[in-house]
Amino acid sequence: MKILNISLIFICFLSNILWADDSIDSLKSKLQTASGKEKVKVLNTLAKAYLEISPKKSIKYAETVLRLAKDERDKAEALNNIGEGYKYLSDYDRALEYYLKSLKIQEKTDNEKGI
Repeated sequence: MKILNISLIFICFLSNILWADDSIDSLKSKLQTASGKEKVKVLNTLAKAYLEISPKKSIKYAETVLRLAKDERDKAEALNNIGEGYKYLSDYDRALEYYLKSLKIQEKTDNEKGI
């Protein structure tokens, strides 16, 4: 029974990893043809997808959003993603810095969901 439980846990874990890889591959493929707002959305989604896998890549994708985004809410989401990346890297001071920048924009744009 114990071996069965361990096997099930391993299978679930493995399927999550494979799903994440498929999702990232799909997003990277979309990124090749995306432009404007859609590109920003895909980049922010990639930043979230990479958080646990590679926080440094997550931060890079979010920084790209900051350069491309025209919409304040997209910038706020990117700043939050950068904060999350630094949190995963255990750089809590930098994480807080980016969270606060994101919060400032969220409050300015009255985005309660983002707050």
